[in-house]
Amino acid sequence: MGYDALCNSCNSYFGRHYVPEFSRVFNQLNTIVINELKPEYQSLAIQIPSFRPLAFCKQIISNFCTINKAGALSDCKDYLLNKEERNFPERYRLYMAIIGKDSTATSMGWSLTLGNSGEIRALTYLCMPPITLTLYDMDRCSAMPVIAGDMTSISTTAWDEISDVTLTLPVESASK
Repeated sequence: MGYDALCNSCNSYFGRHYVPEFSRVFNQLNTIVINELKPEYQSLAIQIPSFRPLAFCKQIISNFCTINKAGALSDCKDYLLNKEERNFPERYRLYMAIIGKDSTATSMGWSLTLGNSGEIRALTYLCMPPITLTLYDMDRCSAMPVIAGDMTSISTTAWDEISDVTLTLPVESASK
């Protein structure tokens, strides 16, 4: 994303262990979205061969660390600094969606939003076309929205788990 928010040691560690998998999957998603996404799609099923879910997830969480103020995700420190650590704090829920081809990159720190029924949600958001990522802090939410794209389960897979998967992700547009 171009932010200088990590020390050299952490940046190097993430670069060695997490970035290669994230980049590979991100580039594959981008190619599929460019070639296959149609305006009428509500979701898109994407086959990812030899997927390393924990590495992918940890790079996403490290991105959230860089866009939020220092210490905002301090309870993720041990999780991120040990590639095999599987204890992702239970308070967080991670969601991913496909975003339209014409979207631009955006990010924001923690925000509180008010839902249609008066529920409060605490979230941080990152749009990196072709995907959007949202991290909810359930300790600060009065209710969780019922939405597709929950990726939280990949946060606790074993480091050496590699498999072919199909991700079925909701498609969002800038107008939604």
